[in-house]
Amino acid sequence: NIGDSAAVPALARVLTSDEPPVRLHAAWALGRVGGEEAEKALTSALGDVDASVREEAEVSLSEMRAPAPMPHRDA
Repeated sequence: NIGDSAAVPALARVLTSDEPPVRLHAAWALGRVGGEEAEKALTSALGDVDASVREEAEVSLSEMRAPAPMPHRDA
């Protein structure tokens, strides 16, 4: 939840957990941290046997790849 990129290697390892809910939460966290290594880990999760993990990986990747919104300027 802190968004520290130092957590990416540990989160990537958790994507191999035996428990689908644990993998799902790791995918969610990787999406929030972002970066190249998180993207690689999420891409590997697209082949997960659990549909909910695959879906979270897809959503996280699409959010990471989406352009950042433009800041609002007061007129």
